[in-house]
Amino acid sequence: MRVYKPTHIRPWSVASALLRSIASLLNVWPLLLIAFLLLSPVGPCLRMQYTYVQHGNVRWMLSCDYLGGQGWVRGYVDQGECPVVAIIDRREWQ
Repeated sequence: MRVYKPTHIRPWSVASALLRSIASLLNVWPLLLIAFLLLSPVGPCLRMQYTYVQHGNVRWMLSCDYLGGQGWVRGYVDQGECPVVAIIDRREWQ
């Protein structure tokens, strides 16, 4: 007795296999997001330390140190302000 082997590719079976594989990736999307954030040079960074000068009621930030997915970013200041969370391109700031 011979095993049945189709001679042509059925497009709906290929489409269903593709959809099943995409659905299996959706189950692990948090892990994929974490891997992307750790590997990407552009990502969110959290302000850990800063130095400033007080001018009346205004703080003028001089230097800010951020901690991100790939380590420390030192000296990032955006027009005298340092947001608590910043999206920083590590290729420009080291």
